[in-house]
Amino acid sequence: PLTVEFDIHRSGKVDNQNARFKLYNLNRSTRQLLFKDILSNNVRGEQVRVLFEAGYNGKYSLAYHGTLLECNSYRDGGSTEVITEMSCFDINPLKYIGKTYSVGTPVKDIIADVANMLQLELGSIGEFEKTVKENYTISGKALYELDKLTGGCAYVDNNKLHVLSPTECVKSERRKFH
Repeated sequence: PLTVEFDIHRSGKVDNQNARFKLYNLNRSTRQLLFKDILSNNVRGEQVRVLFEAGYNGKYSLAYHGTLLECNSYRDGGSTEVITEMSCFDINPLKYIGKTYSVGTPVKDIIADVANMLQLELGSIGEFEKTVKENYTISGKALYELDKLTGGCAYVDNNKLHVLSPTECVKSERRKFH
């Protein structure tokens, strides 16, 4: 049977949320499709998005949404079993961004623009009603610039950028359980 071991790292701060998946018992043709070197994009030059759902009794929910960093298959310690291992991240920790915003630009607009630059959906944004009082330039590693802009209140979860103060929370749907 197909078996998956997974380890998903999450934190409530701007950090590289990452995941590692070990897939056992994939057939050979599927394994051959799943290869990516850590230093290059896939064969078509595109980033490969990874969506991992987990659950039971036919009810699944999104557990991780990120980008494939590398993927290789190997045999472990003389075993006949082939393991396909995938490493993923949600924000490239080396990604640089740069842009200058003029006086009066709402901070919420800058946050939305940064999310767009990072190819992230905009999630819950708290009380950021301020505008910049002088020209504001973002220039550097995306994680650092996002942390600086939001005062440490930003984090990414399943490809969504959330910016919330310690007293705010993500809005969600209430579910009734039977």
